Amino acid sequence: MWVGSGFRALSRWHYLAHPGDDLNIVELVALAPLRWAIAGYLSVLDVLNASASRRQEYLADLAAAHAGGTDGATALMDTLLAMPTVEAAMTRAALNPAGRRCGTWSGTT
Repeated sequence: MWVGSGFRALSRWHYLAHPGDDLNIVELVALAPLRWAIAGYLSVLDVLNASASRRQEYLADLAAAHAGGTDGATALMDTLLAMPTVEAAMTRAALNPAGRRCGTWSGTT
Protein backbone atom coordinates (compact mmCIF):
# COMPACT_ATOMS: atom_id res chain seq x y z
CA MET A 1 0.00 0.00 0.00
CA TRP A 2 2.70 2.49 0.96
CA VAL A 3 4.89 1.58 -1.96
CA GLY A 4 2.02 1.91 -4.44
CA SER A 5 1.02 5.38 -3.25
CA GLY A 6 4.68 6.47 -3.20
CA PHE A 7 5.16 5.13 -6.71
CA ARG A 8 2.07 7.01 -7.94
CA ALA A 9 3.24 10.22 -6.24
CA LEU A 10 6.71 9.95 -7.79
CA SER A 11 5.18 9.24 -11.19
CA ARG A 12 3.09 12.39 -10.85
CA TRP A 13 6.15 14.43 -9.85
CA HIS A 14 8.04 13.01 -12.83
CA TYR A 15 5.20 14.05 -15.11
CA LEU A 16 5.10 17.56 -13.60
CA ALA A 17 8.87 17.98 -13.97
CA HIS A 18 8.70 17.40 -17.73
CA PRO A 19 8.47 20.55 -19.82
CA GLY A 20 5.32 21.05 -21.85
CA ASP A 21 4.91 21.39 -25.58
CA ASP A 22 6.43 24.86 -25.61
CA LEU A 23 10.05 23.76 -25.26
CA ASN A 24 11.79 26.31 -23.07
CA ILE A 25 15.52 25.64 -22.80
CA VAL A 26 15.70 27.15 -19.30
CA GLU A 27 13.00 24.80 -17.98
CA LEU A 28 14.58 21.89 -19.77
CA VAL A 29 17.99 22.48 -18.21
CA ALA A 30 16.76 23.60 -14.77
CA LEU A 31 14.44 20.63 -14.26
CA ALA A 32 16.75 17.98 -15.72
CA PRO A 33 18.44 17.04 -12.41
CA LEU A 34 15.05 16.73 -10.72
CA ARG A 35 13.72 14.55 -13.55
CA TRP A 36 16.82 12.34 -13.43
CA ALA A 37 16.62 11.95 -9.65
CA ILE A 38 12.93 11.05 -9.76
CA ALA A 39 13.42 8.65 -12.67
CA GLY A 40 16.32 6.96 -10.87
CA TYR A 41 14.34 6.60 -7.66
CA LEU A 42 11.36 5.22 -9.59
CA SER A 43 13.51 2.59 -11.29
CA VAL A 44 15.11 1.56 -7.97
CA LEU A 45 11.68 1.37 -6.33
CA ASP A 46 10.39 -0.75 -9.21
CA VAL A 47 13.32 -3.19 -9.03
CA LEU A 48 13.10 -3.53 -5.25
CA ASN A 49 9.33 -4.00 -5.31
CA ALA A 50 9.36 -6.68 -8.03
CA SER A 51 10.32 -9.52 -5.70
CA ALA A 52 7.80 -8.42 -3.06
CA SER A 53 5.03 -8.33 -5.63
CA ARG A 54 5.99 -11.78 -6.92
CA ARG A 55 5.98 -13.05 -3.32
CA GLN A 56 2.48 -11.64 -2.82
CA GLU A 57 1.29 -13.53 -5.91
CA TYR A 58 2.72 -16.78 -4.54
CA LEU A 59 1.11 -16.19 -1.15
CA ALA A 60 -2.24 -15.46 -2.80
CA ASP A 61 -2.00 -18.69 -4.79
CA LEU A 62 -1.15 -20.60 -1.63
CA ALA A 63 -4.09 -19.05 0.25
CA ALA A 64 -6.42 -19.92 -2.63
CA ALA A 65 -5.19 -23.52 -2.61
CA HIS A 66 -5.73 -23.74 1.14
CA ALA A 67 -9.21 -22.21 0.87
CA GLY A 68 -10.32 -24.41 -2.01
CA GLY A 69 -8.62 -27.55 -0.79
CA THR A 70 -7.20 -30.27 -2.98
CA ASP A 71 -10.38 -30.75 -4.98
CA GLY A 72 -10.62 -27.04 -5.74
CA ALA A 73 -6.96 -26.83 -6.74
CA THR A 74 -7.25 -29.78 -9.12
CA ALA A 75 -10.47 -28.38 -10.62
CA LEU A 76 -8.73 -25.05 -11.18
CA MET A 77 -5.77 -26.75 -12.87
CA ASP A 78 -8.12 -28.77 -15.08
CA THR A 79 -9.89 -25.57 -16.10
CA LEU A 80 -6.62 -23.76 -16.83
CA LEU A 81 -5.29 -26.66 -18.88
CA ALA A 82 -8.54 -26.92 -20.90
CA MET A 83 -8.62 -23.23 -21.85
CA PRO A 84 -6.47 -23.52 -25.03
CA THR A 85 -8.79 -26.23 -26.37
CA VAL A 86 -11.89 -24.17 -25.63
CA GLU A 87 -10.36 -21.06 -27.18
CA ALA A 88 -9.43 -22.98 -30.33
CA ALA A 89 -12.98 -24.34 -30.67
CA MET A 90 -14.47 -20.87 -30.16
CA THR A 91 -12.12 -19.33 -32.72
CA ARG A 92 -12.91 -22.06 -35.23
CA ALA A 93 -16.65 -21.49 -34.73
CA ALA A 94 -16.27 -17.71 -35.06
CA LEU A 95 -14.25 -17.98 -38.27
CA ASN A 96 -16.48 -20.58 -39.89
CA PRO A 97 -17.35 -19.33 -43.41
CA ALA A 98 -20.95 -18.65 -44.45
CA GLY A 99 -22.19 -18.96 -40.90
CA ARG A 100 -22.44 -22.75 -41.10
CA ARG A 101 -22.32 -24.57 -37.85
CA CYS A 102 -19.30 -26.75 -37.43
CA GLY A 103 -19.33 -30.21 -35.88
CA THR A 104 -17.90 -28.97 -32.59
CA TRP A 105 -21.08 -27.20 -31.56
CA SER A 106 -23.92 -28.87 -33.44
CA GLY A 107 -22.88 -32.49 -33.24
CA THR A 108 -22.75 -32.78 -37.07
CA THR A 109 -19.83 -32.55 -39.42
